[in-house]
Amino acid sequence: MFSRRHRLLIAVNAGSDTVSTFRVQGDRLELESVVSSGGQFPASVGVHGDIAYVLNSGGTGIVQGFRVGPDGLTPIAGSARSLGLANTVPPNFLMSPGQVGFTPDGRQLLVTTKASTSSIDVFQVGNDGRLSATPVVNPSATPVPFAFTFGPGGQLVSGEAATSSVTTYRIEPGGTLADPKSATDGQAALCWIQRVHGFYFVSNTASNDLSSFTVNPSGQPSLLNAVAATTNAGPIDLAASGGFLYAETGLAGTVDEFSVAGNGSLIPLGSVTGLPSGIEGIAAG
Repeated sequence: MFSRRHRLLIAVNAGSDTVSTFRVQGDRLELESVVSSGGQFPASVGVHGDIAYVLNSGGTGIVQGFRVGPDGLTPIAGSARSLGLANTVPPNFLMSPGQVGFTPDGRQLLVTTKASTSSIDVFQVGNDGRLSATPVVNPSATPVPFAFTFGPGGQLVSGEAATSSVTTYRIEPGGTLADPKSATDGQAALCWIQRVHGFYFVSNTASNDLSSFTVNPSGQPSLLNAVAATTNAGPIDLAASGGFLYAETGLAGTVDEFSVAGNGSLIPLGSVTGLPSGIEGIAAG
């Protein structure tokens, strides 16, 4: 996760249960701090302003809060909350929670649980940065909610893996998700979703391709292109910067690069190769 406000790159270290913070200096990184993640097998980070939450995907699933400062992360006392899961350590990939992130206004924190409970958990965020004692647990409209982003009206736009579907939800103030609307791309194993301008791109890990969607003002997603681009083997994570989209392939060990045209089509630019297979996680500023 890249914090533009602080010019910091925050990276989880799943094997050591820690979180590293790097200062971004042009094209170089300077390590600022390494802190405990507050749980087992950290997998995701969400940031809003000066608050960060780390999702620990092993065991019961713990979200731990931190304050973000110039020297890195400082734990928020009393901020840890359990998701009540029963995962192994390390967790099975399909059972481990997928993503943690804040709503655009920072008032709620969302967690996708993937196949553990096929739910999207919504915590309230207090003025002190601590969460409500328990989340509102919302069953996803289609199984295995994996990753999410937000539309221009603040609606949740979720990528759901079992049927490779994109689903939108209205987020109620109390944490309930309402009025779900879904569309599938007909591909296999949708894993990540990334908004670029008015388009929503998803990675289909088992199909080795990317699909594109639009979402109309009422929140209805529509498939724009089932195969917007082919990729190297195993596209899993996506990131964007300006009008460029980057797809990380976990099997091939590449970052595939695309320019997003005005009509939502993807123009291949090339690939960064030679990365180790099994990589997971990408950020762009």
